[in-house]
Amino acid sequence: DVTTQQAAAAAAAQQAAAVAAAAAPRPTFVNAKQYRRILKRREARSKLEDFYRAKRAQQKENKSKKPYMHESRHRHAMKRPRGPGGRFLTKAELADYY
Repeated sequence: DVTTQQAAAAAAAQQAAAVAAAAAPRPTFVNAKQYRRILKRREARSKLEDFYRAKRAQQKENKSKKPYMHESRHRHAMKRPRGPGGRFLTKAELADYY
């Protein structure tokens, strides 16, 4: 009974070590002539991420978003008949309702 517990503990430790080894980042080998461009692309990507992160923060701060995107669609939706729950009525429901 004790030996099976020890064996199970040892197996769990080995599995944890294997997971930790797999999760550790390994170096990726790249072509030396491409390395400079890879770094430039990473820098450009980080600049874009920073730009859009700041833009989203500014939008949250201003909260100047329009309530709807297209005026014509909004007007059409406002004219459509609605049921008691507020949802649009189907043709069959319209026939019953009117």
